[in-house]
Amino acid sequence: MIEFVGMVVNCVDGIVPPVSANCTNLAVAGSGSASLSKYLTAAHAPKCSKDTGNSSCVHHHHSAFGATEALTHGPCVLTTLREPAGRLESGYRYIDMRKWKRTHKHTNSTVSRDVTYLKSTYDAKPFVNPLYGFFGIPQTAYLAGLTKGLCHKGLVQLHIICTESLTNELSDLSKDLDISPDVHFPANGRSEAQSEELAKRSRLEPKLRSWVNNELYPLDSLLHDTFCNGRGIYK
Repeated sequence: MIEFVGMVVNCVDGIVPPVSANCTNLAVAGSGSASLSKYLTAAHAPKCSKDTGNSSCVHHHHSAFGATEALTHGPCVLTTLREPAGRLESGYRYIDMRKWKRTHKHTNSTVSRDVTYLKSTYDAKPFVNPLYGFFGIPQTAYLAGLTKGLCHKGLVQLHIICTESLTNELSDLSKDLDISPDVHFPANGRSEAQSEELAKRSRLEPKLRSWVNNELYPLDSLLHDTFCNGRGIYK
């Protein structure tokens, strides 16, 4: 794990956002990916397609689009990074809100109950059917394809934005990209939109939070500790 993190560190071109719209984003579900893609769209970045094969672009595809695909558009890759447990909590809220819109009913469980069941059935293949779909795919999976050689030669310019400070970091990004101050996309929208009752159901118990971060997603957590000082939403 240390070797992988060291490679990523060598790929990172400064933790602050680049002063350029010429980057392709990674859409990591549950990490503020929608806010990031909207900001880049506001900066007039073209949508990713076959026609943008040689230029940077913006998209919101959670699958089949990682660092390897992004590098086909250019060396600059922009991604968000979040505490793993926070992503699962976001996934729970997403599923609950979607069910409410369709049926006006909430889910019959809590995020702690779902994770407890996952823990009881945990085996060597925990990500074949990840909990909450895209929200359970490891963040490091999006960085697959990066190598020491690419990073050492400077062929990758990876920029990381920490989700826990997304509002401030996107505000700085909008200044760098010359986006109108009137354009505002709230970061962590699901967290802000949740009711007090949903907030309780979507908050992991401390022991389960520790298991998710340290046992289920140890590499994601190590990256998060390295670049985001390990800060989470809750103390």
